[in-house]
Amino acid sequence: MATTVSFSRVLARQHFPSDVIVGSTFGYLIGGVVIDQRAAGMGGLSLSSIKTANGKGIQLSYDFNHES
Repeated sequence: MATTVSFSRVLARQHFPSDVIVGSTFGYLIGGVVIDQRAAGMGGLSLSSIKTANGKGIQLSYDFNHES
């Protein structure tokens, strides 16, 4: 499904192919980290929604001092 959406965005000239490649790579890598952390009980990783001056956002943070 993500591939279809990415392909359609390039065809509609809403994104460059490089945007799709970089976004897909980040999505794949971040998804892998999230899955690994969930399997390990989230470790020191946290995900939260935040309000910014420009609207709503998501904050991903990691506690390097967290001991497993």
